[in-house]
Amino acid sequence: DRTDEAVTRMREASGLFVRVHGEYHHDSGNSFANLAGLLDASGRGDEAEKLWRKALAVHEYTLGPAHPHTALTRFNFGKHVFDRGSVDEARDLWLQCRSDWADAHGPDYALVQSLDAILPNLGPPAAGSDVP
Repeated sequence: DRTDEAVTRMREASGLFVRVHGEYHHDSGNSFANLAGLLDASGRGDEAEKLWRKALAVHEYTLGPAHPHTALTRFNFGKHVFDRGSVDEARDLWLQCRSDWADAHGPDYALVQSLDAILPNLGPPAAGSDVP
């Protein structure tokens, strides 16, 4: 199965980034996100979720919580949790993405417009959410 081989190679690559740069480097975070996406695509959602959370934590730490690349990781993690049925968590993640991208790129940015089309269909933020 080529998927298993790809996962093995991606794990090796991720390990190399961590050995060279350390765990809390944005390239290591990218490797975690890439591996998470591959695991998602191969139906290994539980493993993927741990890596999505790790990638987001690394990007928030190294790049800052509002950095456009951090927002992209947050967006992809939001898709993961949405696909797994966590609509409230996805909404909160995507609201933050929308805010960060609008601040960085303006309201005409394609991903802001995409989220403007998606978010109203998800309902209001969860009670107690700290996302506007």
